[in-house]
Amino acid sequence: MKLYGSVIFVVVLCAGPCLAQKKEFREQTFAELLSLIEHPLELLGKTDSSIVTAGRPATIVGGDEWKAEVFDTSEKNSTEVSKTVLVGTGRGALMLMTSPKTRLVYTAIYIPHSRAKINGDDMLRFLQGKCSFNNEGMCVYQTESSGKIGIAVLNGALTLLALEEEGGKLRFK
Repeated sequence: MKLYGSVIFVVVLCAGPCLAQKKEFREQTFAELLSLIEHPLELLGKTDSSIVTAGRPATIVGGDEWKAEVFDTSEKNSTEVSKTVLVGTGRGALMLMTSPKTRLVYTAIYIPHSRAKINGDDMLRFLQGKCSFNNEGMCVYQTESSGKIGIAVLNGALTLLALEEEGGKLRFK
């Protein structure tokens, strides 16, 4: 019986930090998601080479990595994307799409790491006080420093679009 109690004690000691690490990972992922929304012009409106060269912006918090790779997609598809930058952040992945016309990033898509166990409903609940989402999971958000951005939460991914102040058209496209 004494051995059984010792085993339970060891399991409880090991499980506590494990559960705390999972919660911390999830909280860091939400912090990264929020910092992307609060500072979208750290990525939107930039060239692919400037993003790769600069590395992780100081205002994008949460993750512990920044591994970027650029793919030329202009000949591979018929969409309005000339290059795609894929960035591993340590808490998720970013897909940044550049316009063939301006050569600037005009769309950013953030997909949380599977370890964070964050789905679209979790994102909508987390952002509820920040933005009024419509039935399709979209809203227009006014940042303090970057102007208007369009936010969409679709299929567990967060999409950010820089919008013109007047008319709501896409900027940088």
